[in-house]
Amino acid sequence: MLSKALQIFVVVLFMAVPLTGCASTKGSVNYNPDYEERIANDVAQRISNANALFEDGEYRTAERIYQGLLDEYRSTDGSIETALLTNICMIYLETGERAKFKDCAEKLRKASERLPYLSREAQMVFELDGALGDDDSKGKDIRIESRISGGLNEVFKEGR
Repeated sequence: MLSKALQIFVVVLFMAVPLTGCASTKGSVNYNPDYEERIANDVAQRISNANALFEDGEYRTAERIYQGLLDEYRSTDGSIETALLTNICMIYLETGERAKFKDCAEKLRKASERLPYLSREAQMVFELDGALGDDDSKGKDIRIESRISGGLNEVFKEGR
């Protein structure tokens, strides 16, 4: 269930975020609409492939694709990094890799600092990170909706 929401979130995010706000780390390119469209199509295809692999339980291959995109592209506000890191965090949750999850959640926290709003998935990652954490000094992120934190608190309280 969470994986489907993650898949929809990533596809919607990459359709909503114009790649003109991104920069490839491979060098600068003058504005060219055809080039921008090819890049957007390539990114969308790679994300679609990674999402399908994630759904099929091919977590390591999906992680490599997400990481490759993370290494290749940057956004001015951190939105692309936030989406990709959220996906990688979800992989670590699925595979039970707590230390990697916590490390990735910290990277996600830094990448999303400039965003006024967080996706539901990112909010859940932060809440789960807090529930799994040993460090309460981070404080409450006001971008996390009360229904998400309340719902997760109820689940943890009841031991489900």
